[in-house]
Amino acid sequence: MDLLAIGARIALAWRHHREKIERYGAYGLLLSLFAAIGLAVCSRIPGFTTYANKSVPNVWIYEFSLIGCTGIILWALSGQGVRPLTWSPVRFIGVISYSMYLIHTLPIVLLRNRNLPRCVDGLIAFAVTVLWATASWYWLEKPLLK
Repeated sequence: MDLLAIGARIALAWRHHREKIERYGAYGLLLSLFAAIGLAVCSRIPGFTTYANKSVPNVWIYEFSLIGCTGIILWALSGQGVRPLTWSPVRFIGVISYSMYLIHTLPIVLLRNRNLPRCVDGLIAFAVTVLWATASWYWLEKPLLK
């Protein structure tokens, strides 16, 4: 519910205080930096992972992620320094992002116990997710939208 609530709050702020977001929204990156530091610090705590499926780590991991994403959204809405968001690869990720969201956990789960370094796991899972979502876009979603 917190994800829906923050999305609604940002939408209301955009509607009623757009000039403030455009002026100060770039500072949202500080929120994202704070969240990244919080996640990095917490990742050093034994058992602090979503794999443990315990309430305290899960809440903190998801909340730090929410704070980080909120900061990025505020920055993007500010229109300041957002040129990277106009790059073709980034825009394409935006096109396929819903499919990526739907399927991203399967490659992660399939790679979980392969004894690969975590960063290699992540890169492979990301590549598989992007390829799968791209195929879904061209062979399923795009034809359905036509």
